[in-house]
Amino acid sequence: MKKFAPLLLLGFVVCLSSFAQNARTTITLTAKTTSVTNYTDKEVIINGKSDLHLTSSTLPLSNSLVRINSENSWLFFDNIKPSDVISTYLSSIFVGDQQAINKSNVRVAIYKNGTVVMPHPPTYHPLTVYTGQNYTGDSASYFTLYNKYTTLSGFDNNIRSFKLKRGYMASFATSSDGSGYSRVYIANDDDLLIPVLPIELNKMISFIRIFNWEYVSKKGWCGTGSGSAVNANQVNATWFYSWSADQASTSTLEYVPIRQNGGWPGWTEISGKQGVTHVLGFNEPDHTEQSNLTVAQAVAQWPEMMKTGLRIGSPACTNFSWLYQFMDSCKARNYRVDYVAIHAYWGGKSAQNWYNDLKYIHDRTGRPIWITEWNNGANWTTEWWPTDSLAQLSKQLSDIKGILTVLDTAHFIERYSIYNWVENKRAMILNGTLTPAGQYYASDKSDIAFKRINEVIPTYTFKRKPSLGIAFGSKTLTLTITDPNGEYCQGYILEKQVGNGDFSVVYESEDP
Repeated sequence: MKKFAPLLLLGFVVCLSSFAQNARTTITLTAKTTSVTNYTDKEVIINGKSDLHLTSSTLPLSNSLVRINSENSWLFFDNIKPSDVISTYLSSIFVGDQQAINKSNVRVAIYKNGTVVMPHPPTYHPLTVYTGQNYTGDSASYFTLYNKYTTLSGFDNNIRSFKLKRGYMASFATSSDGSGYSRVYIANDDDLLIPVLPIELNKMISFIRIFNWEYVSKKGWCGTGSGSAVNANQVNATWFYSWSADQASTSTLEYVPIRQNGGWPGWTEISGKQGVTHVLGFNEPDHTEQSNLTVAQAVAQWPEMMKTGLRIGSPACTNFSWLYQFMDSCKARNYRVDYVAIHAYWGGKSAQNWYNDLKYIHDRTGRPIWITEWNNGANWTTEWWPTDSLAQLSKQLSDIKGILTVLDTAHFIERYSIYNWVENKRAMILNGTLTPAGQYYASDKSDIAFKRINEVIPTYTFKRKPSLGIAFGSKTLTLTITDPNGEYCQGYILEKQVGNGDFSVVYESEDP
């Protein structure tokens, strides 16, 4: 027996140590929002409609676990990327009694400079529509994300109210292909409840598309090929684009495709991408060496943009006269444009002048702005620079700080993505390494991109009045009504008058 005693004692010590490490104190949260740095030796239970924010960037959970008991309870890691949450912390999260598994019983998504964990399985129903106002009548729920619902059966032209769950985006259109009048709804801060649809959509909806909403920050990156995602991660961006539709969203980055020019990428490629919510218009159509389109040519393709069901950005211009003509043409045709994209290589401008010029564009177009290419000047601009390379890097750092102050604080700037290849002195990344300005750009924690205050609600302007054509036959009279307003013609009544008598109804059309 003596020879076994040391082993038994060692086993007893190990058990005590293990017990001490796993002892946790239970905390139950029911407040709407709770924010703490971290938890140590805790079992945190989130009930009801509660949000928990963990603000630590190093160790938010130490020998602790979080149990989410409601689909409306969300867990936030404010300063840790989704990829790190998935690899390091998801094992400490439970949905009820089940281990959290991304894309199985939780959705792990970008949230500004960190992550949100939502207890939503793939079968979660984010949208419910109703045939009556105030959520009455028949109802139907939709959950297949990125699918175009073009056949709505008994709900076609019959929807009068809806509920959209927080964390999702839905687009509706009056034509089954996504054209006609359309509008994008975003449930970002809370469930979006629409008890009475606006007249433009009331009993008019024939197209629905639902998306995961991504809570990206303003800060982005533009680059070509697969390296663009690598560089975007290097500067801690949360979104990127590549002058094409050739890349994909990742756990840490939302990808935005672009219709680069009048011929490509194809509409099917753009519409078919999963994990995207936005699309950009043509790249510099005002330049002959880029997409080189007239306003009329760009406008002619815009119905195809609307058919994607995505949130749509204007063509990106440096000639803002072209942009204003385009926006005015879209308005006249009732075409949806949710934000305007511009390019800004404004070397030598003060931060105040950056603000003034951007504010004018916002006021003129009535849209939030995406600056999809920008830098502190470019190799073709003529502002003053010192000749010493170290002094150049110092100037770039100082100027970038001032510009970013404007872009981060102006509410009407929704997103921006810096262009890296305009001489070494302006680079954020040089030979794979962050420059001083790049280090500042990477450390900059920009605000969340979408702001409700800048939401665009598309208007509908009725076009020409309906026209009436009359053709007389030997014993017949043929009337032809032409209405350029499409579905917004609610019907017609044909009356006759004999002599000076009263008018009487000959024919009344049924409600559409």
